[in-house]
Amino acid sequence: MQAQIDLYLCELQASLSEDAITFWSRQQATDPLLAPLAQDLVVEPASQACVEHMFSICGMAYSWPQKQTV
Repeated sequence: MQAQIDLYLCELQASLSEDAITFWSRQQATDPLLAPLAQDLVVEPASQACVEHMFSICGMAYSWPQKQTV
């Protein structure tokens, strides 16, 4: 696994202008353990309801102590 991470870091430096989906599609053969995970993370839209819900909860948790002192 460490060898794949090292190879990934070298490849990443060489392809900074490439979009993430294309990069990981190309890396499928050389990074068989990392590529599927990375592709899952890259293609998930950031506007999913669960992500928005977590941001909302974190915002409420962060502001709660401030409201208690007022």
